[in-house]
Parts: sequence; structure tokens; C-alpha cells
Amino acid sequence: MVGEGIFPEAILKLRDSITKMFSVIEDISKNPILEIDPSEFEPAQYEILKNIDEEIKRQELNYWCIDEDVLNHFYDVQEINDSNLTDYVQEHLDEIIHSLLEEPLFQLHESLIKETEEAFKNKYYKLCLFPLFTLFEQVIVSWYYNQLESGAPQKTKTKDRNFKNKITVDENIEEDILIIFARSIVRMYKKTFDKFGNEPSKGLQRNAMFHGYYFYDEIGKRHILQLFQLLKASTVLKFVDKKFVLKSN
Repeated sequence: MVGEGIFPEAILKLRDSITKMFSVIEDISKNPILEIDPSEFEPAQYEILKNIDEEIKRQELNYWCIDEDVLNHFYDVQEINDSNLTDYVQEHLDEIIHSLLEEPLFQLHESLIKETEEAFKNKYYKLCLFPLFTLFEQVIVSWYYNQLESGAPQKTKTKDRNFKNKITVDENIEEDILIIFARSIVRMYKKTFDKFGNEPSKGLQRNAMFHGYYFYDEIGKRHILQLFQLLKASTVLKFVDKKFVLKSN
């Protein structure tokens, strides 16, 4: 009978998951994202943090969500732009995918990530969209409900931490740098849900893509590289509570 066994339970769980997802979308949409408070830092430290934040926001305009690895690679070396970011992520894609497969957040999604990688290698870019967006939204929802397993952040070797060598490295500054990256993830989440206008969208807009109002012929390698990078960057949320990211009403 319908109403007995596992089937109704599965349906209820699915319903609860969908309800949670839409609740998160609504709450994040209405709550502003916090900004750096200059009063909390020494002037020199604030200036460096502000520069990092501004660089991150510049890349968000082109739907790139950069993380510490990207910033370390480019900082004090060359300008970060859409072209060299695309090249960088392409060159490091095997490492990025390996890091995702090793990440406990995605332990249930190994086959999904591997099959998405195969689709990417075979240039089936449109087939990569749904699984990568799905994984990203799963991270956001889990983070919002405090269901991400946390731990001590992995520290990059000092010689490779170019931008952090510009400031006094202490525990408080380390945490605030993580917060800056986490805020970027949530801004990007909001950006993917931007309302689309009278013309079909071209950017990395999840809503437009999933609701049939998009220039689908223009979906290519760059879009998927952006999503792989976004997914890798999103793992920073493990270390940052939402109270440091969202301003509560």
C-alpha cells in the first residue's frame, strides 16, 4: 500500500530537502552580507584585507570565485583577469578534482564528480551544469544549517602564502581572511540566483539556466571551469559560521 514502507519516507525526506533549500534561498536573499569592519584592525592590516576583498569582488563580476590558492598564485605576480583565471583553472583542473574527491564534504558524491569530469573531458559541457550546481547548493544548505563537518583549516606553507606575508600573521587575522573568502562564496550563491531580465542570460546564472531562459549554445568550457573552481572554493565554509557572513534581521 502507498503510505507503507520506505517509499513515503523517501518522499518526505525529499520534500524536507526541497523545503530547506528554498528556505535558505529566501533567507540568504533577504539578509545582507557583512563587510570588513575597519575598527577591528590596525590600519596596515585593514588595508591589506581591503585589497584582498576588493580583488575577490572584482573577479566575482565575471562569475569567478577565487580562493587562497588562486590568490597565492597571482598575488604580486600579475593582474588577475578572466583569461588567465581560465588558463589557471584549466591547468590545475586535475588537482582541483582530486581535492574534491578527497574532501569529506563530497564523500557521497564521488561517482557524480567523476562522471562530471568525464563529461567535461568529452566536451559535454551542458551535462556538467546540473551536478556541479547541485553539489554547490548542497554545501550552502548544509553550511546554513550548521551541518558541515569542521576542523582546523589546512595551513598553506609559509613560503607559498604570498599575500599573507604582507600582514602580521596571527590567529585573528587568519580567521578574518577565511571570513572574507566565505563571504565571497555566499555572494556568488546569491549572484547565481539573480533575476534575469528581458534578454536570455549569458553569465553563470543558475536560475536562468534551469528555467529555460539562457543562451545555451554559449555554454562552454569556461562556465564549467568556473563551477569547478566555485565548488573547490566553497569548502572554506567549513571553517566559518554564518553569523560572520550574514547580517541577521
